[in-house]
Amino acid sequence: MLLAVIFLLLTSVFLLVNFSYGKKIQVNQKEIAKNEQALLALQRLILNSENGKGMDISLFQNKSFADYTEVIPFTALLENMFEKVDPEASISIKSHEDQIFADHFADYTIKLKVENKEALLKAVEDLYNSRFITKVMNFSMDYTPTQNGKNNELSGIELSLRLYLK
Repeated sequence: MLLAVIFLLLTSVFLLVNFSYGKKIQVNQKEIAKNEQALLALQRLILNSENGKGMDISLFQNKSFADYTEVIPFTALLENMFEKVDPEASISIKSHEDQIFADHFADYTIKLKVENKEALLKAVEDLYNSRFITKVMNFSMDYTPTQNGKNNELSGIELSLRLYLK
């Protein structure tokens, strides 16, 4: 009787361990499939660019994916870039931590009041020239009428930026 109870306990422990490893294997297989799709898309992009059909691959030569540890420091980099445009710019991370780990990207929202258009252009150029692979997901500009009422003046910008991670 005692041996039967021990055998049942060991069997249930082995089944639980096997079940938990099975779930981990499924998650890893999904991640591998997603990475295979990304690799195939990148290969198609390279083939298309070699044939002259696609975008210029040289855009990505000096760029790299960010590490997970760079998600928060990237906010400081954005603050530094846009400080000359608006010292009180609102920069926030839209993504949740579990979404960042699952999807391998982090989304940021940047709200600026624009007083110096040249500084804005310089900040956007610095962002474009940064070592990170980023994509502007949403971009909106707010205009206000000037004193004479004939022209409009750029008053604010809101953009959503995606930082791609390893």
